[in-house]
Amino acid sequence: MKDVYVLGIGQTVFGKHEDLSTNDLGAHAALAAVQDAEISPKEFQTAYCGTMYSPATSVQSILIRLGVDRIPMYTVENACASGSSAVHLLYRDIALGAYDVGIAVGVESLSAFHRKFGKGLLWIESDLEGEQGLTMPSFFAKICNRLMEERGATIEDICYPSVKNHKAGINNPYAQYKKEVTVEEIMNSPMIVDPITVLQCCPQSDGAAAIILCS
Repeated sequence: MKDVYVLGIGQTVFGKHEDLSTNDLGAHAALAAVQDAEISPKEFQTAYCGTMYSPATSVQSILIRLGVDRIPMYTVENACASGSSAVHLLYRDIALGAYDVGIAVGVESLSAFHRKFGKGLLWIESDLEGEQGLTMPSFFAKICNRLMEERGATIEDICYPSVKNHKAGINNPYAQYKKEVTVEEIMNSPMIVDPITVLQCCPQSDGAAAIILCS
């Protein structure tokens, strides 16, 4: 297998972008990655786009904005792992020697999704589990409860990832939130699914990131 290198990266600010479509966001991130890599988009030999709530041809719609067509392009849907799955597949292609350079984009616009379909529990409410109330926070709450029961984790332990992530956002110009929170604030915020509180839940957001890999 070949060694794979990061040639360029780009992303948008994450937050509410009600004036931009999913494809606009993806194109902004892709263009930023191209500028970082200092190459022409015409050098791409393949492209992937990870997205959950966008059309199956999202990658084509994004890349055509950069003047790229007539190369193998794939849209990947894998829930919260859609973007990382796109990167994994691009890495695999280049490592195996199928291509020398390509781009992977991860993008989502929940503002655009809600404009089209309204607000609700999104896709999971259509599953049997969702109909019975097992939403995404419920899945993570079950994991936390199991960690506490079987591994001795405490409520405070469960809060620390949120403390860490909020702190990381302070100096990140692309972060949606830039405010530190304490364990006490997390524990005292409204309960969503025991033991998960609102300050442990990810916000609904619009944004995109892109990476260019090469051999």
